[in-house]
Amino acid sequence: MRVLIFSFVLSSCYCLNWMIPRWQTAGARGFLLCNGKPAARAFMLLCQKGFFSIKCLDVAAADKNGFFKISGTIFEKSMNPQLRIYSCCNRWTQSENKGGLHIHSTKVYTWNKKSMGILERRN
Repeated sequence: MRVLIFSFVLSSCYCLNWMIPRWQTAGARGFLLCNGKPAARAFMLLCQKGFFSIKCLDVAAADKNGFFKISGTIFEKSMNPQLRIYSCCNRWTQSENKGGLHIHSTKVYTWNKKSMGILERRN
């Protein structure tokens, strides 16, 4: 009887684990290219897309070589991070290009393991 009660409590804890909020961290780093050239001064937002709202976790800009590094932490039940990129790829038009990139939960790593690599934007 004791073993049965213990196994029921243990299994219910694992089942309810997704309902308990916890601190979660997401981040990205890499190089941003625009038509094959580094996208200098590109503006980026790391957002948490919730059911009813979007929360901004961090703001960053690419350097002159197109390198960016952005990370953010939030207290949530589940995390759905999104990297939003704002850049002017075509200098002849003054419109600002906006692109979003969803970061899948299997692609969220610690800084020393993986990077986003090279992201290239085209018109």
